[in-house]
Amino acid sequence: MPFITLTSDLGERDHYVAAVKGALYSACPDIRIVDISHQISHFDIAHAAFVLKNAYHHFPDGSIHLVSVESTDKADARILLVRKNRHFFVAYDNGIVSLLFDDGPDDIFHILREEGQAGTFPFREIMVEIACKLVNGSTAEALGVRVSEYEERQKPQPVLNGNSLRGSILYFDHYGNAMTNISRTLFEEIIGDKRFSIAFKNNETVRNISRSYNEVPEGEKLCIFNSEGYLEIAINKGQARQLFGLKIGDLIQIEF
Repeated sequence: MPFITLTSDLGERDHYVAAVKGALYSACPDIRIVDISHQISHFDIAHAAFVLKNAYHHFPDGSIHLVSVESTDKADARILLVRKNRHFFVAYDNGIVSLLFDDGPDDIFHILREEGQAGTFPFREIMVEIACKLVNGSTAEALGVRVSEYEERQKPQPVLNGNSLRGSILYFDHYGNAMTNISRTLFEEIIGDKRFSIAFKNNETVRNISRSYNEVPEGEKLCIFNSEGYLEIAINKGQARQLFGLKIGDLIQIEF
């Protein structure tokens, strides 16, 4: 039974998500639908990419991931069908594909629309049809034209300068934990067992990596490598984002 996941900025107050699910079940009832998130910040493709990137690889091979963020009903707006790691992704050509994968997609296809197929709700009117055709055995090659170019967005990368490694905050989770772009692999490669100090906003510093949140007293700050292997700034049973006034893009500097 194929899995189809949904990621959008539609929220859950209105009828839109239910309409998409209803259309999917009507067209291909033998599926499982999983909501990854519909609470993506409005039009924020970086937010959507971060959430989906850290979720999709836990699904079985052959899963189909529909992404509707920063949508458009322009007739010439491209919708892409992407293959990566034995998964399929259907998304707008708005830069999100370049943020989803560290090493680029395996294959990209531009979905060919029929004349007058733009509509005002492409998520339901076009993406649902693509997903169900895949479920029913259509190949990506039959659904679109292979392309090599797509819109790209710049991804912030950590920078090494002498004895300093500088990264930035990419995302805040529901608990107010700040997730950075510094991976455990990079940290261990560059810093290893050297002494270090992690500095962030308002001269806050942390000098060790915790293995769990409760290694420090309640209300104390800490740094930890999260389940996805990235450095995270947190407070045990507190909101690091609020307490420290952190924002997306804030710099994190590790001196060693």
